[in-house]
Parts: sequence; structure tokens; C-alpha cells
Amino acid sequence: MNKLTIIGLLVLTLLFGACKTENYAKKRKNEQKKFNEYTKARNLEFSTDSAYCFSLPTPWPENLYFETHRGVYIRLISREGEKRTVENGNTIILRYRAYDLDGGEYGNNIHSREGFVYVYSPNGYTPSIAFIDAASCIRHEDKFEMLVDSKVGTQEQTEDVLTTRIFIDDTTITN
Repeated sequence: MNKLTIIGLLVLTLLFGACKTENYAKKRKNEQKKFNEYTKARNLEFSTDSAYCFSLPTPWPENLYFETHRGVYIRLISREGEKRTVENGNTIILRYRAYDLDGGEYGNNIHSREGFVYVYSPNGYTPSIAFIDAASCIRHEDKFEMLVDSKVGTQEQTEDVLTTRIFIDDTTITN
């Protein structure tokens, strides 16, 4: 190949790369705008005070969410007594329903016998930052809701650049 061809290919590569980045930036901006509109329309409140939030009776008010240090929003729906908490190495099994902010179904495993299974590690990222952050707040048999920005969601959610609303209907923590 001659130098002119190589330079031309390089320029085209840079142009297409810039377009892709611009698309992602625009998608993120739209996602954040939609989240802001969603929270404003529902008068949602976010607190970083875990001692306050987790001392409240369940269900929490429908507009109150605990915000983790990485931006995962959690609302406790049901907690039955002082059940087992999550520790490093525990297996967590969740049954969930996920929706986009417009209410369209994004996924669920509510009818799955096995549920969604992962091993908890406080410094991990599998299956997503959102599930790791939530695990530090939950107990065996808790029911809760999460608002999950695409930057801390699953790989599929990150690729779709989509904030989701996830209802955890069943939490099992095993050793």
C-alpha cells in the first residue's frame, strides 16, 4: 500500500470512531435527561444516609431511595426481621423483573426455578456494580427495588445505554 492509501484509511477510521463516540455521548445525555424527568415526575428523593434509610419500617415510602456511593438507587419493599446478611463468598440467588423507565419489560426470571445466581465479592463487578452494591444492603428474603443507570448495570444494559427499574421479588443468601 502506498502512503496516501494508508493516510486515507487512517482518516476514515478516525471519522467513524468519532461518530461512534458521539452516538454514545448523545445516548448517555438522553438517558440522563430521561432519568431526571422520571425522578422529577415522581418526586423521588435520594438519601446517602444508610443508618436512616435502613432503620425505617418497610415498605419505605414509594419516593425514597438509598443512594450507594457508586450511584445505585435502592428502595426496600419488605424485610422480615433480622435475617442473614451477605458476606464475601456467599451465593446470592435473585428472582427479578426489570423494566425500562417507560414501563416496558426489559427482562425477568420470576418463573425460573434456579433464579439468577452469583457469588458475592465486595470488590467484584459480576454480574454488575449495581448487584454488588445492592448486596451490601440486603438480607435473606428481602424484597427491594433498584434504579440502575447503564454505567453501573449489566453488560447488556451498558450496551443499550438504558436506565432500568429492577424489582427483586425473592432474595436467597446461602453460605
